[in-house]
Amino acid sequence: MNSDVRSLLKARDAAFKSGNSEELKAARHNLKAGIRAAKHQYSSQIAAHFNTNSDPRRMWQGIQVITDYKSKVSTPVTTDAALPAELNNFYARFETSAQAQSCNTALLPTTEEETPLILAADEVRRALMRVSTRKAAGPDGIPGRVLKACASQLASTFTDIFNLSLAQSTVPVCFKTTTIIPIPKKSTITSMNDYRPIALTPIVMKCFERLILSHIKRSLPSTLDPTSVLPTEPTDLLMMRSPWQSTPQLNHLDSNNSYVRMLFIDFSSAFNT
Repeated sequence: MNSDVRSLLKARDAAFKSGNSEELKAARHNLKAGIRAAKHQYSSQIAAHFNTNSDPRRMWQGIQVITDYKSKVSTPVTTDAALPAELNNFYARFETSAQAQSCNTALLPTTEEETPLILAADEVRRALMRVSTRKAAGPDGIPGRVLKACASQLASTFTDIFNLSLAQSTVPVCFKTTTIIPIPKKSTITSMNDYRPIALTPIVMKCFERLILSHIKRSLPSTLDPTSVLPTEPTDLLMMRSPWQSTPQLNHLDSNNSYVRMLFIDFSSAFNT
């Protein structure tokens, strides 16, 4: 139902009240044509949500429109002042003093065959330019809009920081700091596991990780498919697509009596570990 269909409905009702059969016949014909055009426009809008594989947010919006999904679970409100401390202890329960000390251990000697990774300022600038402005800022409070708009000015500074981090094999503490947003999985909370932790990490660290990921993928041998170890698409998109669409090596599944073995692993409290 759109404004054009509403106007055609009013025109049909007016023709019916006037008693003019010819005018009523023309109004009904125009209304049917308008409904067909509205349906086609609506179908095109829904299909546009699935035309790209790089925007899962738009894809899920299309699915919600198709299924008429409306969230009925209200977020429970709690006034317990001890809840933040309990959540912090729960999410940090896997940390040990040995892990904390491992960050300060001496670096291993580098062999002559190893070539240290050095990032170029142009690489960093392109990574900053690809930042999505919709992403929430991490605990540093630096929004993606600022990093993207000032990519040329900030590239050289972040290049020095990234290369120094690689040379010393140490990640700055401010890059590893994370703001955790606990989202209730259900309306009635009975344990800490009923909260889904959403981690907001610094956007700068995400850019750093993408640059390292690109280097790792380039270092893989030609016999290893990089998409099978390091997927380039979000997990939800890979799960929704057919296996033979995601991996060209599975094209044999189009034939009869063919099969594939797949292994899915679900780690308990994987976020905390």
